[in-house]
Parts: sequence; structure tokens; C-alpha cells
Amino acid sequence: MLVVLLSMLAFVVLDSAIFRSGLYANISSTRSVAGHFAGVVRSQLATAPSGKREVLVLGHSKIEAALSEKIFDQENPDSHLKLVLAASGGTTEKMWYYLLKHVDPNRSRFAAIVVPMDTYRTPPLETDCENQIDVAQLLAPMLDIADWRDLIGTYTNPDVRPKVVLGALVSSHLYALDLQDLLVHPMGRFQELEQVKGNAKFLYNWDGYEGDLETLEVDRAKGKILHAPAYLDAFRRAEAEVRFRVPPRELVAGWTQRYHAFRREWVTRIIDFYAGSDTKVIFVQVPRWPFLMPLLTPIDGAPNLRDDIVASKNVTVLDESQFEDLEKPYYFYDVLHVNKRARREFTIRLAKSVRALLGD
Repeated sequence: MLVVLLSMLAFVVLDSAIFRSGLYANISSTRSVAGHFAGVVRSQLATAPSGKREVLVLGHSKIEAALSEKIFDQENPDSHLKLVLAASGGTTEKMWYYLLKHVDPNRSRFAAIVVPMDTYRTPPLETDCENQIDVAQLLAPMLDIADWRDLIGTYTNPDVRPKVVLGALVSSHLYALDLQDLLVHPMGRFQELEQVKGNAKFLYNWDGYEGDLETLEVDRAKGKILHAPAYLDAFRRAEAEVRFRVPPRELVAGWTQRYHAFRREWVTRIIDFYAGSDTKVIFVQVPRWPFLMPLLTPIDGAPNLRDDIVASKNVTVLDESQFEDLEKPYYFYDVLHVNKRARREFTIRLAKSVRALLGD
């Protein structure tokens, strides 16, 4: 029995040292949401202060495509601000909240936090964002005991919650598939990580996506693409067709309410985290779509997140019409991401708004 207990203790110690400490996150696959997000967190913790007033921009791939740190620097050489892009594809407001707690525990590192919204009015999202198990994997290296307890409490699905509890006790459980991939393809993993080291410089110099959707033709009745630009591969074509399909009418109201409750919860938490601090929280609606698509379009009477955000001296919601003129096929590379034309326009205009709000 003593041997069993000592073995279990040794396992827990090793699990904490390797997986809970963030050590394994350093070599997790950057092809996964968790691995890419871990890289963003490492970058934020390792980067020395710039000496300027830093503005942290949260978000996922839509803001990565729309916002350029390089264009900001070029167009605002007199600014005392520095944009810091901490976006990671596939992430949500829940993940952004815990990221902020981890990289800015004293709520004093940033002059402002920019929170991009796909749309202020909530669309009908099928995914139950509150009960995604991969969120626990993504957050594991940055959670203390209190945060784990808090995170577990947010899971309401009885099929998922026990897995999160297990992940809190034994974090290696959350990395099982990633670890398996590492053991099967060790050289490929380390080659991947070597390539990623140059990504920060690449992303800074990246001009954005080339191409637009002006020639895209869709059979809206069937949700099928009839003609698309040559650069749209099979994945992006399928991604587009999914969003042209009409969701089940009997489900969209429920999906909308569930997603809105999720967004309201985590947006409120971000606001409350910075309450009483000198850090401003700025919400912005990014260019939403090149044309209306059933799976992205809010239903009639859909709740508006603006109604749940109380403006104050450190909370600002930018007008939803500010970038509506960029919601055209001419400015989109695919159905979700803007191209380089919109990237430049969006960056210049958002910079102007942020500078005005921060008195720069």
C-alpha cells in the first residue's frame, strides 16, 4: 500500500512539474488552439516593457487579419502608445479573461485593453462555449487553485464537468492527445517549434491577406458555392458553405440566448477585473461579414451586448457603425477574415479612436 501511495504522490508531483507549471505548454503543438495560445502567453510574459503606454488587443483570427502593429507604428510615429496584439485563433472571451489575470495580475501593465466583438448583436452559435473541454487544457498552465475552482464552477454540462475536475487534479489528462502526437512524431514537433520562433517578426511584417470575394457566387437556397476565387481552398470553401446554410428554426432562439449569456458573463468579468484601475477597456465591433449569411446573422430581436455594458470613465464601446463600410466583398479575403485593404483602413481608424480616448 505504501508503494502505491508513494507512486501516486510521485505521479502527482511529476504531473504538476511538467503539465501544470507550463513546462509542457512550451512544447505543445502550435497547430492546436491550446498550443498557439500558450505561445501568445509566453510572448506576453517574456517581452520587456517598451517604455511606451501599451495597448493590449485581445481576440482571435478576425482581429489578427484586421489589425497591424506595423501599420500603427508607421502611421503614428508621434504616438506614445504601442499596440500589443495578443490574439489567437479559436479563442473566446472566457479564455481572454484568464489570460488577463495571468499576464496583468496587478491591473497596471496596460494603458488599455481592446476587446474585439464579432458583432454586438449576438448571433445564433451552435457551439456551447461555456462547456468546451479544450478551454481547460488551454488554461491549465496559468491557473492557481482558486482559478481552477472558479473555472470548474463555470461548467454546467454534467458530461464535461468531471473531465475538467480530473484535469484540475491531473493536468496531463488534458494533454493526452497532444502528448501522443509528440511521442509518435518527436522530430516533427521540434521542427515545428523551431519554425514558430520567427513568427512574431513574420506577423509584424505581414501585410495581410491578398484577394477579395467580388467574384464569389453562391446558391443561397442550397448553401453551395457556384464560383469562388482560385485561392479559396477546399477548407475555406467548406467553411463558407456552412455559414450559408439556414440553421434549424426551432433551435436558433435557444442558441442565441445561450451564446449571449456566455458573452455577457465573460465581458462583464473583464470589465469588473479592471474596475477601479487606470486601465481603460475599449470594445470594438470588427468588420462582420462580406454579405449576410444565415449562420452569422443575428435573428430578429437578438440581444445586443451594448445593452449589457455600462459605459464609465474606463469603459468605452465604440460605435457599431464605425467599420460597417468595410463589410463588402471587396474588403474580405474569405467569409470571416478581411483582406489587406481593410487591414490598413481598420488599423488607421482604430488607432485614431484609441489615441483620442487615451489622450495621446
